[in-house]
Order: sequence, then structure tokens, then C-alpha cells
Amino acid sequence: PALNQPDADAFARFILADQPSVPAYWRRMRPLNQEGGTPAAELSDPRPMTSDEVVHAAGHGATVIDTRDPAEYAAGHVPGSISIGLADTFGTWAGSVVPIDREIVLVLAAPDDLEPAIVQLRRAGFDHVIGYLEGGFDAWSGDRDRLEQRKAADLSAGDASTILDVREPSEWREGHVAGAVHIPGAQLPSRMGDVPAGPLLVMCGSGYRSAIAASLLQREGRDDVAHVVGGMGAYRSAGLPIHIENDEETR
Repeated sequence: PALNQPDADAFARFILADQPSVPAYWRRMRPLNQEGGTPAAELSDPRPMTSDEVVHAAGHGATVIDTRDPAEYAAGHVPGSISIGLADTFGTWAGSVVPIDREIVLVLAAPDDLEPAIVQLRRAGFDHVIGYLEGGFDAWSGDRDRLEQRKAADLSAGDASTILDVREPSEWREGHVAGAVHIPGAQLPSRMGDVPAGPLLVMCGSGYRSAIAASLLQREGRDDVAHVVGGMGAYRSAGLPIHIENDEETR
């Protein structure tokens, strides 16, 4: 199909149409790889930190990344922390939404999660992981925030919330909730100004990316945000209406 396009411009549009969003860290990967990164043996190991030390670090610009399951994060988390569950794409998402020039503090589900989290972060160019909350979130003694979760089956046409769909363009074209606003998750940090005012329901394919996006919005001061558990997969399973735009509208 690509080679059957009528001209070079049409070929380029066809090839680029379904490309995923480029993670922010990719822009620095080539020069870093050419110059050579800091040898791992020269990097400091993250240290265990108390709640007060985490608060101090965050107050001096460190980013707190919560690697627990999104449901655990929603039930309670360090204020201002970002939810990025420890999965195969953890490093990619950190590289997409966390500024490279910040120190990082981790909140882990289990002590054994430290090494795989560090490996993925360093592969994305994050060399300044200074510590982790000792004892996990159970040891947290400071203030805590919560993030509302909504079930897809509970969504209704009468809900006043705007649905923010953070999936990729190819997923969006396959079907979405009518009236939803589309901003791919990796683009959200640079497009906060495009997010509508008022209550928001954040949706992705399964709930992983929407938890990241909702935590970013909460970090920006939005207190009217919830994310949809199970995402579009749960929405489809509930038999709720799907809107598919025609080719002309998509363009």
C-alpha cells in the first residue's frame, strides 16, 4: 500500500500516519550515545530515605516517581509524585514525561523492584536517581493525596466531565468516545495548555497510561481529575457506544 501512493508527499503521509509519539528522551539519545554515557560503576547508588528526606528532596526540585500498581497509587500517594507502574515500558514513559535534569526519588512496591527500575531509568539517560522511600509507601508519614478512579461501565452521556483520551493516533482512529479530547500521553507535558478546563476523565487502552497522565495533571494542580479503570478495553466490553470518524473527518 505504501508503494501504491500517487506521489512522494502521499507516501510520507501514509508512512507517518500510524507512527507512535516520539518519547522526549529520544532527542538526547543520539548525542549521548555518540559521546558515551557515564560508566555505571561511577554512578552513585540510590540511598534509602525517610519521609522527611523525600519531602526535602521534592521541595528542592526532585521528581518522585511511584512505581506501584496504579490502583495502589490511586488509594494514596506522595503529593506531587508521578505514577509510572514498573512494567516493560517504565523507562520509556519516564523518559517521556520526567525532565532529564531532575533528581529522582522512587516509591517502590517491594525492595526487589529497585534494581529493575534503576536499569530502565539509566537506559533512558537518568543517572541521578538519588534515593527511594525506605519501607515503601507503608512507611510514608507525610500528607497523602488520592486519585479518583472511575469504572468504564459507569460512564454515561449525562456526565459533565470531559474525557481526555491519551492513546496513540492509530488507537484513536479505531474508535473513541464521542466528544472526547485527544492528546497522546507522551505529548501531554508539552501540551498542558490544550487540556480543557473543568472535570476530566482520563482514558487510555487499559488504564496504565491514563494513570500516568492523571498523575501529571494532578501534579499541575488539577483537583478535578479521575482516570478510567480498564480504559477503552473495559469501555468496549461494557457495550458502550464507540465513535469512529470517517476518513475525511480524520484528515
